[in-house]
Amino acid sequence: MVKANKQVVRGFFTEVVNEKRHDLIEKYFSKSYVAHGFPYVGLGLYSEKSYNDKIVITAVVPGSPADGKLEIGDEILMAKDDKNTWDKFQQLKNSPWGQGEIGTSVMVRVKRGEEVLDIKLMRGLVQGFEVPYDLLIEGFNRFLTREWPDVEVDIEAMVEEEDMVACLITYKGANTEFERSATWPASAFFKIEKGKIIEGWGVSDSLSQLNQLGYDVKPPKNGG
Repeated sequence: MVKANKQVVRGFFTEVVNEKRHDLIEKYFSKSYVAHGFPYVGLGLYSEKSYNDKIVITAVVPGSPADGKLEIGDEILMAKDDKNTWDKFQQLKNSPWGQGEIGTSVMVRVKRGEEVLDIKLMRGLVQGFEVPYDLLIEGFNRFLTREWPDVEVDIEAMVEEEDMVACLITYKGANTEFERSATWPASAFFKIEKGKIIEGWGVSDSLSQLNQLGYDVKPPKNGG
């Protein structure tokens, strides 16, 4: 018997997240699952920011400014525009150097194999990155085991309509890198088919999370 859609979502948060049954991800997510991101202004790349003190590209958004120019596995050594230079690990890790005004350029220096390349990119509107099932597993493992191993989710509200479930949730846990605890709200939307999650959308209060982790969020200087 196929479970009600709300039971599927509640079961995922209860068993996989709160009870740490990471082996049950396949129970709740279809292997054809896709997570949909939201458009933003930037370059269209994702990176692993704690890989032996290196910034390594892990994904490139199709059709983005970085598509066809940067590659998965490139190590980012430096980024520079007409106002700022980011050439230290912490700068590249913590600064939103890819963001800025549409049409402005950023020179990105990467190490690709044994070769060092300077690549010019133009900031633009990046469509939401679609995360497939294999990257979902990778992201869950990173979030639930390495970054927030004791994280718990409280479901504040949940609404079901046809094949969609929307929920308001609260995360709470301690971050291993910053050695600080944080709690922050998020909204999650799931599409269910035959008892498994096949699509997802999410919005999280990242600013609140960053403030609690100790980030000093300030307005940029001179638009940089």
